[in-house]
Amino acid sequence: MKFAKFIRACFGLPAQALIQPSKPVPKPVPETVKIPGKNYAFGKYPVTQEEYESVTGKNPSYFKGENLPVECVSWNDAVQFCEKLTARERELGRISANQEYRLPTSEEWEHACRAGTTTKFYTGDSEDDLARAGWYGENSGDKTHPVGQKAPNAFGLYDMHGNVWEWTSTPCGLDRVFRGGGWGDTRTTASRRLAATIRRAIAAVASVSASFFRKFSKSQKNSVPAENSAG
Repeated sequence: MKFAKFIRACFGLPAQALIQPSKPVPKPVPETVKIPGKNYAFGKYPVTQEEYESVTGKNPSYFKGENLPVECVSWNDAVQFCEKLTARERELGRISANQEYRLPTSEEWEHACRAGTTTKFYTGDSEDDLARAGWYGENSGDKTHPVGQKAPNAFGLYDMHGNVWEWTSTPCGLDRVFRGGGWGDTRTTASRRLAATIRRAIAAVASVSASFFRKFSKSQKNSVPAENSAG
C-alpha cells in the first residue's frame, strides 16, 4: 500500500523518517491526501479491511475482501482504530507527537467531499453523475465494492458518495453523524442520502453491514478546525 510522502513532509517529520524508519514498516500504510488550504489530510479511500485488520487484528465485515471497505464498524470501533493507528505511527516515527489520526467533523467531511463544487454530487446533479462517482442500489449489485473504482473528486478522494456510509466525530444529541450514503440506497433514496449536504445520525454503538467506517484524517492537534453540529 503506498504512503503519500509529501504528507509526511508537510507535517514536519524529520527527513530520516522518510528514508530509513527506525523499525520495520508494517503494511499496509493508508494513503492520504492533503486538503488544499487546510492543516489536515484525508484518507484517499475508505479504510479497507486489510488496513483495519492490520491495526486491530479483527475484520467484522459482512462482505469479505482485503480491498473492500471495512463495515459493521461502530463509531466507538472507528475511534479506537484511529487511536491505535496513531500510537503505531508515532512509535515508528512516521508522525510526530502533535499529530494524530482521527475522524473528521461533519463540516470537514462535506468540505472534502465537495472539493469546491456546488452540485448535489461532486460529479454533477443527475443520477448518471452519481453513477460515475459511487456505488449505490442501482449499480452495486447489493454489495460493497473495492475502493477506488469510481471517479475521484477534484481533491483526489474516492468513494465519498456511496459504497459505505462514513462516520464523523460530530454529535447529534446522543448519536453521531454519518455521511455519504451506501451501496443499498435505491434510486428513490439516493438524492436524499448520497448528496454532499445530507447528514444522518445513529447511536455510537451501532454497527450494520450496510455502512460505517469513516476515512481518517491526520492533523496538527493544536489547530484542528472547529466542529459544527449536525443539521
